[in-house]
Amino acid sequence: MSRKGARGRSAGAQTPSRRGPEAAGAEARFEGAFILHREGRGDEAFAAYETLLAEFPKHAPALHFSGLILHEAGRHADAAHRIERSLAIDDRAPDPWSNLALVYSALGRSGDAMRALEAALQRDAMLGEAWVNLASLRLEANDASGAEDAAREALALDAGRGAWFNLALSLAAQQKNAEALNAARAAGQHANADPAAFGLQAQLLAALGRREEALAVLDDFLTSGEDFSLRLERARLVEAMGDTRAALIDYGKLIASGAYDDAALSEFIFLKKRLCDWAGLA
Repeated sequence: MSRKGARGRSAGAQTPSRRGPEAAGAEARFEGAFILHREGRGDEAFAAYETLLAEFPKHAPALHFSGLILHEAGRHADAAHRIERSLAIDDRAPDPWSNLALVYSALGRSGDAMRALEAALQRDAMLGEAWVNLASLRLEANDASGAEDAAREALALDAGRGAWFNLALSLAAQQKNAEALNAARAAGQHANADPAAFGLQAQLLAALGRREEALAVLDDFLTSGEDFSLRLERARLVEAMGDTRAALIDYGKLIASGAYDDAALSEFIFLKKRLCDWAGLA
């Protein structure tokens, strides 16, 4: 799923299990580790969290944030174990649940990820990113209606292009192509919009019988830079429109750039043979 990164706020509702001077000292050390973490000094931060946990093994925020570092390092199983331990101590804050969902997703545990996001949103329904991520997970589970609901919740919180894109996907899955097209266009209007938003616009326009408009969307994007998926989509669109020569040119650009898959190469060779154009096939 195309979800945003882990949330990294300070301890919040999560608190260590001890009180008094020792706990105050632990919190000062945690804040020092957290500052290192926030500055991107992950190795130093992890070492600081580990030192703290050696003395305070039930320090929930240290378990949570050290788990995040493990997740960022690709050690997803270890990360899940740590964040689960953190939540077993204190499950009140939404961020550990939201971050655990990302870890579960990395492990391919989509059902667990969905439940973790729902737990995060029960604690704070204003987490726009969590609604976006929940919409993505529901799409993966073929729950288009649920994904639409989650995307609309995200949009109510101004969650941006990810919410619009997921709304477009969920509407398209329900054959609401005209509404989906409007949502895909909204996703494409955001700065640094994902090329997939333009590809989806083209697909929806083609499904609505507006192939020339679909082609214009792809051409507008491709004039500013190449993208494999959009070039491939253009090739398939113009081929469906009966312009075999134009399709061959698009496939040729993919082959020349080295950005192609076996299916694109096979279609390129097929069209070359169909047009009796043997150049480059020797």
